[in-house]
Amino acid sequence: MIALILADPDKDFDREIRWALKGNKDISVRAFATKLNQIEALVKEHAPCVLLIGPGWKGKPIADLAKDIREKTNTTVILSVNGSKPYNQKKAASAHMQGIDFLTFPTRTDELISTIQRAYEILRETIASTGNKGKILTIFSTKGGVGKTVIATNLAVSLARDHGTSVVLLDLDLQFGDIGVMLKLNPEHTIYDAACMGENLDIEVLSGFLASHDSGVRALLAPLQPELADLVDLRDLQTRVQQKLQELISQEKTTLTPEEKIQLVESITHDVLGYGPLEEFLDDPEVTEIMVNGPDTIYIIDEAHLRRIIDKIVAQVGRRIDESANRQ
Repeated sequence: MIALILADPDKDFDREIRWALKGNKDISVRAFATKLNQIEALVKEHAPCVLLIGPGWKGKPIADLAKDIREKTNTTVILSVNGSKPYNQKKAASAHMQGIDFLTFPTRTDELISTIQRAYEILRETIASTGNKGKILTIFSTKGGVGKTVIATNLAVSLARDHGTSVVLLDLDLQFGDIGVMLKLNPEHTIYDAACMGENLDIEVLSGFLASHDSGVRALLAPLQPELADLVDLRDLQTRVQQKLQELISQEKTTLTPEEKIQLVESITHDVLGYGPLEEFLDDPEVTEIMVNGPDTIYIIDEAHLRRIIDKIVAQVGRRIDESANRQ
């Protein structure tokens, strides 16, 4: 789905474009700006997207803004010009030289759609060729209640509001994540919806699952119901986390043996995406019960082991276990 942002001081431009695209399932008009200072914020909120600028803007500011948006954001810009005025033809040629597409207005519906699609394909190719220029910051601790959520949300808001950075906040505390509560968000979608998309999940669909905060932060939140956490398949994410950890460890000058490096990667992965030191026992089909008695001692009990212990206890008093009675 192509996210389209419209911008023009005349609201008729918005109505005409929406009418022309009515019924088109590949292009979605996400927002409309009537003021210059609205455009950049909307672009950051919905990027990657196509920005279609109407013919109603006058002067150099809109051209400078279009060039700035094209160079600094994952956005491709289409500049609409009035085809009846020679000055605008020169304006269009100048825009084209700066890598900004242009569209003569008014235009046919098929030409409008093909121009938007062509602009978006160029954007996709540009993103693919330049690679991911974003940075990933992970707020992590092996212990709960130390303020990971507070740090993550405040850092994200600061980067977005004070530094103008495009920020996506991902809540991987699948069962008890409360970033949505901290930011007072009421999301329509969560990471559960993204996981359900499987191989059909792409950057456009994912963008639609992000909840927007007033600061400019967009967030992919944990499931609203804890029981949905078990339905989120994290195997692909786990593989990527392990690969990234292996890359980072290999770059460090450490004296760890290959076996120790593998153990370190597994330990961190279990802490981030699983249940820490319990994870290996939870994955063991022979283990039927785990009892944790404080942070230093973990008792692993299987059924056969438990029977032997019970039989030994009751034998000392001359009794035996009668399973047929099955008394509670």
